[in-house]
Amino acid sequence: MGDGDKVFDLIVEVKKLRVDDNAPDEVVAEYVARAVHSGPKALDKSGMPYIEHPRRVSNIVAALFHEHSELEANAYTAAWLHDVLEDSLEHFGEQLTASDLFVMFFKNEVIEAVELLTKKPGVPEAQYLEAISNNEIARIVKFADLTDNTSPLRREGLNIDRSEKYLRYWNRLVLNRD
Repeated sequence: MGDGDKVFDLIVEVKKLRVDDNAPDEVVAEYVARAVHSGPKALDKSGMPYIEHPRRVSNIVAALFHEHSELEANAYTAAWLHDVLEDSLEHFGEQLTASDLFVMFFKNEVIEAVELLTKKPGVPEAQYLEAISNNEIARIVKFADLTDNTSPLRREGLNIDRSEKYLRYWNRLVLNRD
């Protein structure tokens, strides 16, 4: 579990949402993402508020489905959470963990997808992409993430290395080419 007061306070707030308001995963995920990605250091590469990225990614996921399903709800939830483990230390000031998400009562399949989407030091790119490609929720969220990251509206802030990385990811996960 996270080791700080902010993580503990967030867990308490989430449990209140769950118990007092009977809030569904999708609402709680947005709440957690907003808590993690709304600090003064939570800016994207263009200097814009970072929270807009998970919002756009979740909207892309929602647009992919024509009728509500458990897969759609899980992917939408994971879309809001897809960067919270990776960026929480920088954006929130404390490290959020998969155990913290478990304590917040997120479904195991959502937590697994979020863990797969979280880049870990020392994990080769091919292994990272292979793991995502074998998980339906993670694959859907990564598609939406890449769609947002390569949008013409956001591309100006990308350096050439990041653009090339996103192209490799797109080729592997969307076009199934290496």
